[in-house]
Parts: sequence; C-alpha cells; structure tokens
Amino acid sequence: MDPRRGQSSAQVQTLIDAAVGNPAFLDVWPQRSGAAVIAANTISLSRLPRTPKARSLSWADVFVATAAGNIAVALMTTTDSVSTDAQAIAATFTRVAHTGEIAAAGAGVHQRLTFITPYDYALGTDLWIAFGGNNASLSIGRHSILTGLSTAGALGLAKASAYSLGIPATLTALAATAYLPYLRTG
Repeated sequence: MDPRRGQSSAQVQTLIDAAVGNPAFLDVWPQRSGAAVIAANTISLSRLPRTPKARSLSWADVFVATAAGNIAVALMTTTDSVSTDAQAIAATFTRVAHTGEIAAAGAGVHQRLTFITPYDYALGTDLWIAFGGNNASLSIGRHSILTGLSTAGALGLAKASAYSLGIPATLTALAATAYLPYLRTG
C-alpha cells in the first residue's frame, strides 16, 4: 500500500478501470425487468458487451426467483459474421467456457456459477453468453428483448430442446426470442 495515498495499487487500478468504463462485471442487461418460468431444456443466447480491456472471466450470475432442477451457463464465440438477427440465426456458436450442470439454489437470489476453466476475453472478440435449465418450474430473472434492444443493442437467440446435461459444445439453427435471462459475468 502506498502510504502517501492510503490505497493499494490494486485499489487504484480498480478505481481507474471503473472511471474508464471497465466494470468489475459484464451485464447482458443493466437490470432485470421481471422473473418468469423458463421453457425446460431451452438454451438462451445473448451477446455480451465488448470489453474495453482484456480480462479473464471466471464466473456467471443468474437471478433465481424459484429454484427447480439444474442450470448451466456457457461462454460462446462464432467465426461467422453476426450483426443482424438473420446472420445470428444462421451462425454456428462454439463453447469456450462453461460451468457444467449445477443444481439451481435459493429463491430470490443471485446464484454464482464458476466456469470450469476461466476464459481470457480479448479486445475485439464477440462473446456470447448462454443459459439453460432442465426444469419448467425454474423461474429466473429475465428481460423483454424489445426493452433490451432499445438500451443495449444486443441480439437475443434461443434453441428449444438443446439442453442436455448442460450447454452443448456447439449451437446452430437458433431462433429469435422475445425474452432473455438476466445474466452477468466477471
């Protein structure tokens, strides 16, 4: 710790990062707009904001309103050009980090899931976050994609009947979706 300033260099770097737009975590949306049950075995996929600084991502949070069954989160990339819904629907997404399948826990809480191997998120990378669960009684925080698009400029995708013991290594043939789960990662 630098005695002249009263803060360690790590604390100073955290303050600098926050001031220049490098938050401690990345949100799909800045706030959740409600909670609802999910379609069992459906995977939701949404683009994360680009990072202003390279960083390692080691966890994801999901807001669990009512716990039931198992959940999983994965980070995914694509080499396809994805700037419109039509391009995203046709893209192939590859899993680069995942949590594995974990029992949903708690009620009205953020559940933190740890990636099996952290992912080094480099500048210029388009990164997507996927969420899935296997129980139709699971209720999670979510957003209307129309509200999200007006504030975040993100695309939302889903694939029914794709969740089987977690998020698969690749996802293709997705569809546009009206709602996305509230997720954050850091």
